Amino acid sequence: MELTDLGPSVTRRLLVVAALIFALPSIAEEGGSGHYFPGSMSSFIDGVPSKPGFLVRGQYIGYDGSAEANREFPFAGQIAANVDAETTALGLTFVWAPDWDLGEKWSYAMTATIPWVDITVAADVSDAAGGPTVRRSDSESGLGDVVLIPAMFRYKANPDLNFDARLTFYAPTGDYEVGRLANPGKNFWSIEPTV
Repeated sequence: MELTDLGPSVTRRLLVVAALIFALPSIAEEGGSGHYFPGSMSSFIDGVPSKPGFLVRGQYIGYDGSAEANREFPFAGQIAANVDAETTALGLTFVWAPDWDLGEKWSYAMTATIPWVDITVAADVSDAAGGPTVRRSDSESGLGDVVLIPAMFRYKANPDLNFDARLTFYAPTGDYEVGRLANPGKNFWSIEPTV
């Protein structure tokens, strides 16, 4: 039996239930950013491979943004406002799709990405006790937080529709220092289930 054999009403209900299961409460992240990077997975090349194999690929992510002076963020033990940030990350990704028989419509793979991060942050900073505000700027380069995806599944519902599910872990391998605005690592683990 296939998902499409259940009928559109049951299929929609299953998709809503799956979305609700993964709609867990979130916790705010330090520095106005986190491991999740919207748009970083945006094409079919980011999907689960349909055939067994091993590949290595390079990835690039660039971000340049700012937040107004009236928005405050906790940054490594400080309060920062009027934040300007620029980040470049180069990643070396290893993907392995083993030759495991999961059925005609299923595929499985696992990946690991080792990132090199270059980050510059400038902000108006005060300590958590509300001390005087000063403009500071930090730049740092180094190993970022390693991305591990031990479980990536693909279901081919029909030739034009695939479903991917994956469980991503971000390991705190990047350098982090309290009091520094620019940290290549986040200093915490993240778990990111995706469907």
